[in-house]
Amino acid sequence: MDEQRKTVMATLKALKAGQLTAEQAVAIMKLSGVEPEGVLQELAPHIPDSIASTMGSGGDDADADERLTQLLSDGERVNRAAAFYEGEAPKAAPEEVLTLEFQEEAPQSGISLDTRTLLSIDGKGAPSAGVAVRSRLVDGAGRYEIKREFARGGMGRILLARDTDTGRDVAIKELLPELASGGTRIGTNIEGEGDSTEDRFLREAKVTGQLEHPNIVPVYEIGERSDGTVYYTMKYVRGKTLAARLREIRKDEKLSDEQKFNERLKLLDAFVAVCNAMAFAHSRGVIHRDIKPENVMQGDFGETMLLDWGLARVKNQKDYAVKNRPRERNISDSLRESADAAKTQDGYIIGTPAYMPPEQGRGEQEEIDEKSDIYSLGAVLYEVLAGVAPYEGPTAGLVLQAMLTSAPAPISERCKFCPPELAAVVNKAMAREKKDRFASAMALASQVQAFREGRNLSVYQYSLAQLVRRYVQRHKATVAVAAISAFLAVAGGLYAAGTLINATSRAQAARLEAESARDSARLALEEAAREEAAKEALRKREQAQREAALKARAAEIRALKAAVERIPADSLRDDVAERVGRLQRAQAEGASLLLSAQERRENQVVLSSLAGYLSAKDNLLKLLASPAAAALPELSAGIDLDLEGRRLVELRLLTARLAAFNGDFALAEHTLSAVKVSSPEVTAQREAIRNARERVLAANRQAIDAALDDVRRGLRRPNRPQGAPQLSEYVDQLAALRDPKTVEIIAGALKVFGERAARGDRDWTAAEFDEVRLLVRTLGQIDLPVEAVPVLTRFAAAVSDAELLIVAGRALCQTRSQEAFAGLAELGRVRFNYVWENIEKDFALVPLPESVLTGTSADDCFKRSLAWRARGDFDRALAECDKGLALAPGSEALLISRALAFKGKRAYESAIANLSAVIAAKPEHARALVARGNCYRAQGDADSAVRDFTAAIALDGRNATPYVARGLARMDLGDAQGGLEDINAALALDARRASVYLYRGNFKNYMGDWQAAVAEYEKALECDAEYAEAWTQLGIIFRVHDFNRCIRDLGRASQLNPRDARNFSWRAQAKYGLDDLVGAINDCSKAVELDPKDWTAWYYRAITHLQLHQRQGRRQSFGEGAPPGSASTASLDAAIADLLKTKEIFPLDFRTPLILSGAYLQLGDRLRELGNLEGARQAWNNAARVGLDLKAFNPLGAHFYNGELLISHVLEDVAAARARLDAESRADTPRELLVRASGRSSTAGQLAAGSAEWRVTTLRAALADLEAARLALSAAQQKEPAFVACVVNVARGLSANGFYADALEIIRLIDGELAAATRYDLACSQSRLATQWGEGKVLRLGKDEAHRNEQEFAANSQPEAERARQKTQMIERAFETLELAFRAGYSNAAQASRDPDLNALHTDGRWPAFFARMEELVKSAPALPGPERAVVVLGFQADSQADRAGLKPFDVIWQVNGERVSDFGALRLALLKGRVGESLTLKVRRYKFTPEGDFLPQVGQDGKPLLDDQGFVRWACEEREVQIKRGTTRSLGFVVNASSGLGLGFIPAPYRP
Repeated sequence: MDEQRKTVMATLKALKAGQLTAEQAVAIMKLSGVEPEGVLQELAPHIPDSIASTMGSGGDDADADERLTQLLSDGERVNRAAAFYEGEAPKAAPEEVLTLEFQEEAPQSGISLDTRTLLSIDGKGAPSAGVAVRSRLVDGAGRYEIKREFARGGMGRILLARDTDTGRDVAIKELLPELASGGTRIGTNIEGEGDSTEDRFLREAKVTGQLEHPNIVPVYEIGERSDGTVYYTMKYVRGKTLAARLREIRKDEKLSDEQKFNERLKLLDAFVAVCNAMAFAHSRGVIHRDIKPENVMQGDFGETMLLDWGLARVKNQKDYAVKNRPRERNISDSLRESADAAKTQDGYIIGTPAYMPPEQGRGEQEEIDEKSDIYSLGAVLYEVLAGVAPYEGPTAGLVLQAMLTSAPAPISERCKFCPPELAAVVNKAMAREKKDRFASAMALASQVQAFREGRNLSVYQYSLAQLVRRYVQRHKATVAVAAISAFLAVAGGLYAAGTLINATSRAQAARLEAESARDSARLALEEAAREEAAKEALRKREQAQREAALKARAAEIRALKAAVERIPADSLRDDVAERVGRLQRAQAEGASLLLSAQERRENQVVLSSLAGYLSAKDNLLKLLASPAAAALPELSAGIDLDLEGRRLVELRLLTARLAAFNGDFALAEHTLSAVKVSSPEVTAQREAIRNARERVLAANRQAIDAALDDVRRGLRRPNRPQGAPQLSEYVDQLAALRDPKTVEIIAGALKVFGERAARGDRDWTAAEFDEVRLLVRTLGQIDLPVEAVPVLTRFAAAVSDAELLIVAGRALCQTRSQEAFAGLAELGRVRFNYVWENIEKDFALVPLPESVLTGTSADDCFKRSLAWRARGDFDRALAECDKGLALAPGSEALLISRALAFKGKRAYESAIANLSAVIAAKPEHARALVARGNCYRAQGDADSAVRDFTAAIALDGRNATPYVARGLARMDLGDAQGGLEDINAALALDARRASVYLYRGNFKNYMGDWQAAVAEYEKALECDAEYAEAWTQLGIIFRVHDFNRCIRDLGRASQLNPRDARNFSWRAQAKYGLDDLVGAINDCSKAVELDPKDWTAWYYRAITHLQLHQRQGRRQSFGEGAPPGSASTASLDAAIADLLKTKEIFPLDFRTPLILSGAYLQLGDRLRELGNLEGARQAWNNAARVGLDLKAFNPLGAHFYNGELLISHVLEDVAAARARLDAESRADTPRELLVRASGRSSTAGQLAAGSAEWRVTTLRAALADLEAARLALSAAQQKEPAFVACVVNVARGLSANGFYADALEIIRLIDGELAAATRYDLACSQSRLATQWGEGKVLRLGKDEAHRNEQEFAANSQPEAERARQKTQMIERAFETLELAFRAGYSNAAQASRDPDLNALHTDGRWPAFFARMEELVKSAPALPGPERAVVVLGFQADSQADRAGLKPFDVIWQVNGERVSDFGALRLALLKGRVGESLTLKVRRYKFTPEGDFLPQVGQDGKPLLDDQGFVRWACEEREVQIKRGTTRSLGFVVNASSGLGLGFIPAPYRP
């Protein structure tokens, strides 16, 4: 055994005994000449799951050191390594090869395979290939019992189910029905080599199924249904994602920042588990490519799972995740809003920007490997430590841009509690260059684990003090013992030394002195030898350094060469040549040189790619020409440097030409400046660029002049061409002309307006305001901040008009320049009310200058507080204010900033206190008075608000802002007249303020005059055609009056403000009304994405899903589409999930549970069709429960809109649900047979309850039950209500399905008088049968199909004369029956006049006279008691006037100051009547109900209900009077979750339709 092997064995033994650490063991091996790379290679075959085998070879020395250290940090691996070197290494288990096969034919057992299993895994996770089993997810006998939908994404959904074969809960992932084409068969596309949705779905399942690891969710089965759609089952993990846990910690207001950090540190164990999972995946050659907190699941019992392998790539296989896919489908969901940022120089972007490495963000798919995942792991660790993602931004495009251009903010800036060694771990994992990152996921995990265990981290350089402190902390007991030992050793040493001195003789000293001369000579020789050895060592070291430098340069050249070769230079060169050629031809033909914004963007993408290639190729050629490359000729073998240099020059010339055409002359000149050779072509190109610049600048000037001319003539002029650019389009066009000359031209035009504003000129036309907006907004977007910011700053300093200041301030923010910060901060200091409120959100875009970030003055504190307020970090803003006030007590600016920060936190009392301090020191501070008044109003104290606004007006009567504020507060107090007077006064002062017209429109809309409101909103748009809120309010109004106008106006609003959920929510309602169901779902989905609390969006998405389901059912009923029973319950499941979400957000809405009850009914019907009878029963039970709960919850039937007859629908749903259950019940007695017959016929009478064939079968079964019951009952029993009701139900079920002849036959079983409603139904059946006779299409049910055909043939083959006679006879009977119905009490003459079931009577000449007679009969009939409509309280805000007055839910507002109110309009007007400050008396009734939700009548001493003067029942109630102040329903507190807390109800609720 050689010496090196002995060294390794000895070191491993010491390591096992705990005498060495892993780091020390590696150091000892290296000192003994053992190469770590060699040890790793020897161990790789024997420790296959270690980093020895996952990383391969070829890394540098440091990389090998780190990998070996990591391997030796694991005790089990150390044991296996020691066993190998001692000759006892166990044989490695053969690598499991997972083959994915299937059986083309069914097994010989004869079992019919509806599905084929692609991959089946048993409960222990062992894969079983080639096993064909019956999946029975839906099509089969029900192996999986679906419980509920668990989650939903853009491609598929996950269902929670019960596996009846194994008895365990599983998660089933399937494609959404609208995405599943059924075109991919597992048997024909086992590799998933394709681009269909199913192919990608199969790939995800396949990759996940092959990764068997405790931290990767196991796949149990991949299956295929009979219709070709696929699914797979996997372990169901109960818990929440890491992202959700981080959000919980972040939002927990009870925790301090340090406590939040400590809570996040507890997640490090989960992070280590994720690293382990990735290390395993990497060992199998799988790259995840989308690691983020949302894809990490933490189970309820401590397990951690890495999810979503849909973007994963297997090394050495084709990357079908991006191959041949449309551009937009390559982008992660989080990037879909930034399509123009998705295309990169040589690929497409997949993943999530905030967590992806630079190479992935650049779309360099071939560069993405294990170290790319390590970067993403580092990004996750960053968020765990800092509490926020490494990169944040309003759009994914901006996040991507930030990630590509800079490293994330240091963790120390985000979290001051983060230990520096963990920050070092993050920095190494997230290194911009892959070579600087950890060698493996296991290496990363080991560093985090070392921190958890208190060990030193190799990635961090500790100071001596830190090392000592950490050692003492880890070894407190050892340190104490060592200190004592050291003391004893020193004491003993002193005693021994004294003894030795006393015992030494002078003779011994003389001898020693004599020998010293010889020793000196020997030492001199040894010193000379050491000096020579040191020189030799230095020479060798310098030689080694030279060789290492040469090796490093060679590696650099190879890496750069590989990078350049990966860039598709030929296609890039062809692309740019084609573009330049096309533009040159256009120029020769005299075409305009002004490119569109889209063309410029496309060219810029190409130019960016070219710039990267040119730089890399230039560096490569320089390196190849260097002396280092000359020493290694193999590096430049086969490369003609001269030829490559000439080609590079040619490409530079092409690039410069394209840049010039694109107007980017700076890039053109920079590109040419790198060309060092002098040639006529280069000289000509430089001259051409100069000429092109002049021509393009001239074209730019023409474009600017044309835009300004159009705007000056008026964008709203009557004769303006249709489709001409709007203001925003002009801004985009001019901002694309990125040249300092453009800024110069715009600055010149803007200077005129600045001078006018400085002179106090306020008499500007609408066209002039539009021109200023165009100029200012262009400067904000032109992306030349150095030139634009000074121009904007000067203009903002010159103007005082609020609207112009807002436009200028927003433009300064859009520059995103630090240079804009100071001017904006001054604006926030002075104009902190209306102006700053409209700028503040944009101010968050402006970076803080370094001088402000690090400044220590009170003014720096103020500026930082302003920045944190804009970013919504009010706590941080308050901290800065406190710090500044400590330096400058009583500072006005800091007190106001602190007040506004408190206001942002809704801490109004604290805000008012700070503003009061400012006002006390400076009573004439009008703006502080306005700010305090706004706080009072937000608090609900409108009286105090009015006082402050009035005082501000007295101090600054020329300012419109306090007038507007007082007008709103007066409206809150019910002073509509005073409010409108203030609004009008504000407009007299500032007629260009669009928001004031909006407020006036809101006032008029509240008062019920929607046409006047529309006129005001249109005036607001005359002031500012791009005022998004005005477009939104117009859309909301027209949602009631004109769907198309609503869609148009809200579409414009969404363009101007795409972050406002209301624009999508209300537009979805209009699309629903126009039957654009897909558009409605898309808009609702967008709305809930923007605002998850928007209950109306959830509601409309639910009912749209129901419409889709019902439409699908109708298609199936008429023989279209898939066969009955084949469709899934996806639409119903989605509708129910959305309705439950709606109910959770806004439980006051009465419609939601009503529709939910109906959805459960339909779900039960669908599950019954699919053979899941138990699931159907559960759904029907849910329908009945929801209906009964709703009736008890809201006995008045009140709801936000006009809820007439809704209670009756609730009871109908309950009855229908019970009928479904009855239809499936067991029946042994006559009574049970009657119940089942009623249930079956009632269910079959609902056309949506099943297919036509099922309804026919069910009706025959109902008739059989009725006949069996009739035979078992006596004649007397057949007169009882139960039998009569069953006959009526069966007849109605027959009629609903068109079997009118059978219905008329069955009704004859009733012996006695028929009820009025039954007679009416009978007349309808007779009328319909008359029509069938006339058309020769009489339908019969028959005992079976043969009997049915026989009966129908006998009827419809009769001579025409006989059929005409039958028709006439039926019409005669229908007239007679209908008259009997009216005489029996039927009173709905209007219904009879328009009922299509009575068409045969309507077309008869006798109908007009007959109908007139029936109307007279109805009028002469005594009035029946009906429900009375009333305004019902559903809910109110806590501590509002309504709450303080003692109102309760379901109180009825009966009178206001003695005036009866029964609808919203009357209530609103009544609440505004009287004098200002006067209280109103509300008479409120609180009715009494039974536990089931029925009204309780007042009863007399005889126990009978008491009647009023009209003979109606008096219902028991408690009457009380309450006093409230005048005001709007909002100011009184009747607004809950942005919706009205009032509803219209009925006394009593109409339980019968």
